[in-house]
Amino acid sequence: MAATWTVKIDVADRSAKLVNVTGTRTDGADVRVYALNGVSVDTHDTPLATIKTQVVNALYAAYAKQVANTATDAALIAGWEAALATALNAKES
Repeated sequence: MAATWTVKIDVADRSAKLVNVTGTRTDGADVRVYALNGVSVDTHDTPLATIKTQVVNALYAAYAKQVANTATDAALIAGWEAALATALNAKES
């Protein structure tokens, strides 16, 4: 099944035309939440389609960065675990 996103928008500053956007990505039991605060929604200066593209790209980039960081961390930890196990096993002999 494909992952799904839900989005919640809260008005941060009505006069400044700023909102906070929270995107929640759900893929089975994997639920990840990303927040963008202070998004300008001044459609007088920026077309709504452009704002939408910027928000979608920012939320997805936050997700992609987290996935990449998780993979990097897993590889680093696996290397450390192996090195520590080797060192501890050497002490046992």
